[in-house]
Amino acid sequence: MATHTVKIVKKTGSTNRVGLIELRKVYIPGLMLLLGLILASGLIALTLILFFPKETGEVEEKVIPDRITDAIPRHRIHFGMSPDEVKALYPNMALRMNTHHETVGTFFLDGAKHIVTFNKWLSGEKAYRVRYDKTFKTLTEEDILRHFARYYGRVAYDKCNTASGRDGQLCQYHWKADGTKTIELRTRPVIKDGRSHIRTVVIATDTYLDNKRRK
Repeated sequence: MATHTVKIVKKTGSTNRVGLIELRKVYIPGLMLLLGLILASGLIALTLILFFPKETGEVEEKVIPDRITDAIPRHRIHFGMSPDEVKALYPNMALRMNTHHETVGTFFLDGAKHIVTFNKWLSGEKAYRVRYDKTFKTLTEEDILRHFARYYGRVAYDKCNTASGRDGQLCQYHWKADGTKTIELRTRPVIKDGRSHIRTVVIATDTYLDNKRRK
């Protein structure tokens, strides 16, 4: 009887171990698959949040830097440049002919309008005047004067005329730079959207090239 009992116990134990092995074969891969699906779903959700933010219907406003662009002489544009040389620096420059039959290039940069005028020489057209026009929202007149004083030193001539300014006092400042070059700065306060801004016009001229043009 003892022998028979041992045989029955061994048989039953063998069957249980086989059953456990079979269960592991079924449930462990399934569990790993489930965990993998959960992880993949989490990664997809994170990707959607990071790269596809919820639309709010609001359009992001393009911010234009309130700074004095270094596109006036002494910086990128130099007197004596040809229209092709300036256009290589600023491809968006549009060229036209003015009433004096001179080539005039116009382009916009950082919210400022630039006008470059070229005269005609035997060796080709050369830039002799650059006009810079921009209205500043945050810079003050003192900020602007400080910027030009850093490059051109003390003002050679200045004048303010209240009668000439439609919106406020019109001021003119002049510098002589590098011998034949002159810089004229015009400032005028203007009101936009109920706030006071500074309208700034800078005219840089090479007097040597300008005199050659007139002869």
